[in-house]
Amino acid sequence: MDNGVQIRLADTATDIEMLRTLFLSYCDAYIHDADFVQYVANKDYENELARLPAPYQTPGGLVLATLGDKACGGLGLMPFAEGVLELKRMYLYPKFRGQGIAKQLITFAQAHARQVQGIQGIVLSKVPELFTSARELYVSMGFTETPPYWDSPFAGEVYMRYTLA
Repeated sequence: MDNGVQIRLADTATDIEMLRTLFLSYCDAYIHDADFVQYVANKDYENELARLPAPYQTPGGLVLATLGDKACGGLGLMPFAEGVLELKRMYLYPKFRGQGIAKQLITFAQAHARQVQGIQGIVLSKVPELFTSARELYVSMGFTETPPYWDSPFAGEVYMRYTLA
């Protein structure tokens, strides 16, 4: 799909700042949910954002989608366990949804993981009410549901895994 969107690893200060702003928007989008607010506080989200790109360093990375010089969306790949990356913070600004950009981001993340020696898979977890439209996309891209890999404060959190071929 040629929608003019460029997907890349964020490697400049400008890229990192665009992702920091994007991730703050991700948080703001769900601030009405008291459980999410508590989750963010427990996860020390502000510290994570202040330390970008540190939590997402090699073998992971920060992935940015841009249209011209504007951010459209992004995600983080955080080292999770030996041979596994965790896909985190995938978010698209609302005006860029429904244009195939999420699929482009996931495709890029999968390709990146394949290029890193020793990476065998990608995991993710999503709160059900924040995940309704994305579940189909993840399944279409080879993710399958897996048992919980952490003790989530959210009832019904969905856990998925993508195994590299």
